[in-house]
Amino acid sequence: MRKLSKTVPSKGEAQADGFSIPALTVADDTLIQLPADSAGCAPSALLPRTDSLPSDVPAAASPLKAAVFAAAGVYTSPNFMEGVLERIARTLTEQAGMNVVRSALLFPYGDWSSGLFRQIRQVRRDMSLPVHAFDRSLGGRMVLEALDDCSAADLLFLIGHSGGGVAAVHAAMQLRRLAGAPHIRIAQIGCPRGRIASELRPNVRYLYAVHPAGGAPKDPICRIGSWGGWESGTFGLPRWNPLKHAPGERIPVPIIGGHADYFRERPPFLDQAGRSNLDIVAENMLRGLIVRNGSEAAYVPPSPENAIPGAQSAIRSTDPLDG
Repeated sequence: MRKLSKTVPSKGEAQADGFSIPALTVADDTLIQLPADSAGCAPSALLPRTDSLPSDVPAAASPLKAAVFAAAGVYTSPNFMEGVLERIARTLTEQAGMNVVRSALLFPYGDWSSGLFRQIRQVRRDMSLPVHAFDRSLGGRMVLEALDDCSAADLLFLIGHSGGGVAAVHAAMQLRRLAGAPHIRIAQIGCPRGRIASELRPNVRYLYAVHPAGGAPKDPICRIGSWGGWESGTFGLPRWNPLKHAPGERIPVPIIGGHADYFRERPPFLDQAGRSNLDIVAENMLRGLIVRNGSEAAYVPPSPENAIPGAQSAIRSTDPLDG
């Protein structure tokens, strides 16, 4: 039985995630650099505009309503994502003036009380699904059921760590097809690479751990899978685009530790400025999405015009032609 928690959690220290995928192939350390437009999205070189808000921001006298959910990966402790869920909900409330109407931890593949290898098989199966078959996703179905009716929210913010990021994307794609669905924003953190539908890519931000000193990627889970796909190239010849199904923004986060440590809040997971891993991750999850104009603050949906500074098109790959 998969466990779905529907309570608003209290603040707690993140516990280690026992995630490992021995059944999948991890790519080697080849680093490739691609032009920004090869991913179908502009590089993040502009600061958010504060003179006006995009037309698709709901105009209302009352505060915008948000629902925030955190989807954990496989074999995860029950309180692993409590800290990040609380942080994002509090930031949307205090800095963006939003009313968070729902907040919950989700375990689309189960927590550490259920079988590890069964969960790994389920994630692997979901990652193999083509875009048009996301409605068959096991993890996506569990997330969608937990979301229930989100029609009262203006914004649905999904946070997915590891395999939970795969389930979040699959659920969001199904939710988009429903009438009255809220604006959806997804943050994938330390996730394997899974296909993302073209219409959803601008709404997905992908965070991956890098060494604070050299900036080299260091989370092996982020090298599993592929975003690549075939497309028409010069003279109509097929070519392989390693970023065809990639998230719209891919952002390195210089944290201490590795895959299990994105949400650590206490020493020794503090940088020289005293910022914790959670501080760095949360900042990059929301950076550029909340803008201030004097004393007023607002949430801004993603677009090429308000792309986040620092997003990169550098990815790690099995070989120079495979993403």
